[in-house]
Order: sequence, then structure tokens, then C-alpha cells
Amino acid sequence: MEIIAGAIDRPCDKASIIRQEALEEANYLIEQLIPITSFLLSPGISTQKMHLYCGIVQINADKTVCHNVEENEDILVHAVAFEEVASLIYSDTVCNAATIIALQWLSSNRLTLFNS
Repeated sequence: MEIIAGAIDRPCDKASIIRQEALEEANYLIEQLIPITSFLLSPGISTQKMHLYCGIVQINADKTVCHNVEENEDILVHAVAFEEVASLIYSDTVCNAATIIALQWLSSNRLTLFNS
């Protein structure tokens, strides 16, 4: 299980790519986009950088499959209750750094996000 992701493979606005990926991979329209952090994927080995954002969306609680024929993708979308986030972080369900960092950020910032 991982967060929505995409490569920036052309010069353009990051926000437009993020919004496009959310629509393609999960059929979500982002209402608000909040920067989380940027970091090197493997300092000393690579200059490739990851940019993490939080997208505020209206979710559909049903699991859906999004098909992207051009990119040969069939993606099962999961809407996860916030109460399940901690168990995902510390389980084998999530096994990539970007998703773990994003979920930890959400755990730390949830109250600020929804009380402002």
C-alpha cells in the first residue's frame, strides 16, 4: 500500500502534476494542496528528490479500481480511517519511506489541518 505518486518528467508546476496524478490514480479532485517536505531519496548515491504534499479531498469510502491504460496501471484505491493510520505505519502493509513519512506527518498535523 502506498500514497498517490508520480514522476516530474517535464518542466511544469508541481501542483498540476500532483492534481493530475490524484485524478488518474484515485479519481480524487484535490480541494487544497499543502506542502509536507522534500528530501533526497538516497543522499550520496542519487540527486533524485521526493516532494511530499497533503491533498485535501472528498473521499469515496468504497474501494474502487482506477484503470490507466496508457501507463498499464490498475490501482485499487483504499480509503483508510484516521484511526487506522498508526497501525499502517508500524505494520508490513506499508513498506516504503515516502508513505511512512506522509502518514507520520498526518498523525502529527491532523488537528492543525482540520481545526484551521
